[in-house]
Amino acid sequence: MKCGIFAPLDQAGIRKIDNAARSIHAEIRFYSDFVEVHSLLRAKGAISTDADRSLFPQAAVDAALDGAEWDTVLHGQVPGSELVLSGKRVHIGSGGAAPFVPDLDRVRYRESRL
Repeated sequence: MKCGIFAPLDQAGIRKIDNAARSIHAEIRFYSDFVEVHSLLRAKGAISTDADRSLFPQAAVDAALDGAEWDTVLHGQVPGSELVLSGKRVHIGSGGAAPFVPDLDRVRYRESRL
């Protein structure tokens, strides 16, 4: 199915989320036990604050987004059953399970009500 109508956020809402995500990347340190990870991140513009922590300045985030592949193919078990997730294509599925939602009050999953 091709779509393109659903837009729950306006541009101001999108900018607000984008700015919050960028602040998190720039201010909250990413942790990894593997020194090699931080070497790779530094090569892409991250800043190492410790041997096992890195920050992502806005320029590094922009470079990552500019180089990102936006088309994704979910391959099926049968050739020809691939889901191509790009452009205005929309796919809906339950992931093979009944649709449950997290019940945060009871700390468990429950059946959906709507």
